[in-house]
Amino acid sequence: MTERTPAAPDRPLTRALHAAAAERGLWGGDALPDVPELFALVRDMPYARADTHEPAGIIAGWRGTCSTKHELLAALLAEAGLRSTVMACTQEIRPPADAPAELLALSGGQPVVDVHNYLVVHAPQGDMTVDATWPLAAAAAGLPVNAAWEWGQDHTDSD
Repeated sequence: MTERTPAAPDRPLTRALHAAAAERGLWGGDALPDVPELFALVRDMPYARADTHEPAGIIAGWRGTCSTKHELLAALLAEAGLRSTVMACTQEIRPPADAPAELLALSGGQPVVDVHNYLVVHAPQGDMTVDATWPLAAAAAGLPVNAAWEWGQDHTDSD
């Protein structure tokens, strides 16, 4: 687990995210995104392996997995004055019985152990579990998506 502490008020990563989102038509206006909007922008980056674990590189590549999205979000929250801790856990994923035969063959019909990352944000309202893994569009595929940032409210687990 890695804890991020608040950084200087300049907010260079937030400015970079703002610019990259504006280039993609995902953010308008001159105001920097606030915390719920930072969460939404990171969450809605495509789920794909990033080229780096450096926050600026994740923004430039505009994609991430659970680990890289949460490393980026922790850095953005630190710029906003919030402490957070990147957490890791393991979980068992069981392919559904009606999964494609290729998937069932890969897993040998057994559960697959996955390492998952998420954040614990040390918010003024109390610690909250935050998971920005899956973009909103992934809900159509049945993946667990956390649609909103609600101060003091834990997110559900994303697989």
